[in-house]
Amino acid sequence: MSRFKIYIALIFCCVAQIAGAQQIAVKTDVLFDGLATPNLGLELVTGNKTTLGISAMGCSQPYGKDINFLAVQPEFRYWFNGRPMTREFVGLGAIVASYRLQWKNEFYRGFAGGIGLTFGYTYNISKRFNVEGYFGFGAVAYRHFDHESEVPLETYYNDGDSKDYGNVTGYMLMPTKIGIAISYILK
Repeated sequence: MSRFKIYIALIFCCVAQIAGAQQIAVKTDVLFDGLATPNLGLELVTGNKTTLGISAMGCSQPYGKDINFLAVQPEFRYWFNGRPMTREFVGLGAIVASYRLQWKNEFYRGFAGGIGLTFGYTYNISKRFNVEGYFGFGAVAYRHFDHESEVPLETYYNDGDSKDYGNVTGYMLMPTKIGIAISYILK
């Protein structure tokens, strides 16, 4: 998990450097925080009605459950109000995730990626603080190993070491983003 934090910090530093004098907000999703999933987001104003953001989240065995995942979600937002980071918006976002979890007697380990639309509303609490609620829906493709706990994972590998390929692939139409975030506008 420490490598993930370093990568995310580097990405945020690079984006902040590129931002220069633009308005920047740092945010966290309180629903993910409540699920013991650390997360951090950065949003940058790119125009009179547009912003570009990136969020990263990950967890390792929250509440003692056998779940591990890392995800990154970039998103482009259009603000209907005429002022970024205020009121209604629609966003076009993507998600890339790596996961490993156990559900009852089944184990899943793999990767997912998708794209979707996000709709939301941002409430300005003060000059620097905002609260936003959002919901996103889209298509997510996945490739993972699906195996029972009694069968060793190596049984599913092709030629004994083809760890890059899963035994299950597909896609789903599903929520891609749901949350309530608190953001702090840096400048």
